[in-house]
Amino acid sequence: MNTFLANGTGTLRRSLFSAGVAVYPSIRSEFLDSAPADFSKVVESWHGQAHIASHIEKVRKTSDVSERHLFLVPLDEVLPGRFFTDDFETPQLPPQGFDDIDALWFWSNYWHRFLLFRDRSWRWLNFPETPPESSR
Repeated sequence: MNTFLANGTGTLRRSLFSAGVAVYPSIRSEFLDSAPADFSKVVESWHGQAHIASHIEKVRKTSDVSERHLFLVPLDEVLPGRFFTDDFETPQLPPQGFDDIDALWFWSNYWHRFLLFRDRSWRWLNFPETPPESSR
């Protein structure tokens, strides 16, 4: 129970209908139209965050590599609701602020494929097939 509360997963409230304490999970709500329609604009909004800036700087400083790739798995807290599933249109605009990165890879716990930005364009990529048990 303490972990449940400490991680912000839920809250405790008194229930007026029965004795004891009921546990309610935290919820999130938003207006879907409040988020940009193009995923690249969402990515741009992450650019200024210290956590992402440190990853970009680390990739920029890497020496003796032919390409610089950044892999991002957005947490639920930063991913707008309209992008919780991967059925949105492929973004059209390049995300600003990632000029020194050759490829940006995105995946969410809710998606069934990768979203890649490379060579100034976006595209969806399917996950690689899992080899059968006998060939591992």
